[in-house]
Amino acid sequence: MTVLRSRISGLQPSPDECVAAINRTINLLEISLGDIRDLLGTFRAPEFAGSELTEIIEDIVIQHETFTSSAVTLEMSKPFPKSVSLPVKIALCRILQESLSNVRRHSGVQDATVKLWSKKGRLFLEVSDHGCGFEPPPLSGPQATKRHEHIGLRGMRERATLVGGELFVESHPGTGSAFAWRFRLMTDAPQIRIVLADDHALVLEGLLALLAAEPDLRVVATATDGERLLEAVRRFTPDVVAIDLQMPFMDGLTCLHHIRAEELPVRVLVISAFEDAQSLRTAVEGGADGFALKTDSPEMTLAAIRQVARGHLVFPAAVRRWLIRTPADDPDALTDREEAVLALVAEGKSNAQIGAALNLSENTIKFHLKNLFSKLGVTNRTEAAAKFHKR
Repeated sequence: MTVLRSRISGLQPSPDECVAAINRTINLLEISLGDIRDLLGTFRAPEFAGSELTEIIEDIVIQHETFTSSAVTLEMSKPFPKSVSLPVKIALCRILQESLSNVRRHSGVQDATVKLWSKKGRLFLEVSDHGCGFEPPPLSGPQATKRHEHIGLRGMRERATLVGGELFVESHPGTGSAFAWRFRLMTDAPQIRIVLADDHALVLEGLLALLAAEPDLRVVATATDGERLLEAVRRFTPDVVAIDLQMPFMDGLTCLHHIRAEELPVRVLVISAFEDAQSLRTAVEGGADGFALKTDSPEMTLAAIRQVARGHLVFPAAVRRWLIRTPADDPDALTDREEAVLALVAEGKSNAQIGAALNLSENTIKFHLKNLFSKLGVTNRTEAAAKFHKR
């Protein structure tokens, strides 16, 4: 457009109307490019999982100042928590980005103040300005606003609520505004560190929101494909990895094989809607520690994660029926795998030795032992070995 303008302006006589139209077009393009730069800087995603919260907050403030030419006063009071759960970290940062954007667009001023501090197990974020102010609408209860111009406030409140946070707004016309969020920090009790993997963003968001409100559970990383899942497990050494069976690049069963082949010290919980018995059986024999169905209640999913973390083998009743079904539909007939386990029990092998011989986890061996004890009508290894030798 600039080159075209120069060429047209050099013509004699000068077509003034064309030049004026081109000038307007160039101005619109410059404004649009500026808005795009602002948005890219404001909503650029930081590396949440591997960075401290203070570093992420500083990066967001610097990005905002760089791309908008605004001034932000940042105050972060120590002592500061060493660890903040991943869902809270993401929610807090997204809220800060939108708050700074709102100050610039609606307050009538370019400067803002951001404060971050913790107190008595709570994390606080406050964004304030000395702009035009407004009359805050009700955000909860029967009178909660549904007006389109309040969608940003509603969205920030809902994002905070999903991770157990609260929003407080203080503003009056002509006096500026202050937005404060309060989040619950994790307790000092040991936390179960979790990596989540699912190729559906909606499922990941739901699991993050579910786990964020649990003080003993901490999501350290998420992945949307099998390759990134393996990278996360190697990097963050979680206690539990929750995986979907169907993911791009590398499916859940292949991931499970790699995790066990590399002897990565993590328990594996499959969370899936996949109801194919053969795949589930393969996952168990590959060393999965449990299954939770996506149709389960939130309480059942949380319980499954905690039980797997404690070393229990966890299966829903429906999956348990698939796994113990035999070709002849004889409820007392042992499967081929159970026969192999029984033979090694009769040789006096321990669970660890049996697992090594069959390339299975100890939890999987315990599962098979429980089933074969029930089918044989015995209560311990000695009785089972005796049954084997009497055949």
